[in-house]
Amino acid sequence: MAEPARKLSAGAVVTRLGEVREFTLAGNHMYGLATLSRGARQVEVWLSRIDPEAETPTHSHSTEEVVVVLRGRGEARRIGAETITFEAPCTLVLPAFELHQITNTGRETLEAIATMPAGSRIYDRYGVEMALPWRE
Repeated sequence: MAEPARKLSAGAVVTRLGEVREFTLAGNHMYGLATLSRGARQVEVWLSRIDPEAETPTHSHSTEEVVVVLRGRGEARRIGAETITFEAPCTLVLPAFELHQITNTGRETLEAIATMPAGSRIYDRYGVEMALPWRE
């Protein structure tokens, strides 16, 4: 269960990173900063930290995903398409339903903010919907 966020007037919410639970898997550290349970209604925002040489699982989204890379360098493998090399600061725009994987190719932690429409669906490489705990 997500930690409570502070509500302000007119429905605004403030969430401090220290209040957000970290979810870790194979060198990926995920934080749900703005999710449905934290008061977001239209857009989700996640903080992603990827250890050196680690990579995300291959996956796709039912909607476009925008990733703002704040620190580090890596590759975005677009399965069936080209591999994109990137270095912060930059922004990746990943199309809906395109399998992709992000790999940290640098020596420091790759840090990025991922955004997508709230409630969008995420699928593994086999097309099975993934239940991601940081979205709760």
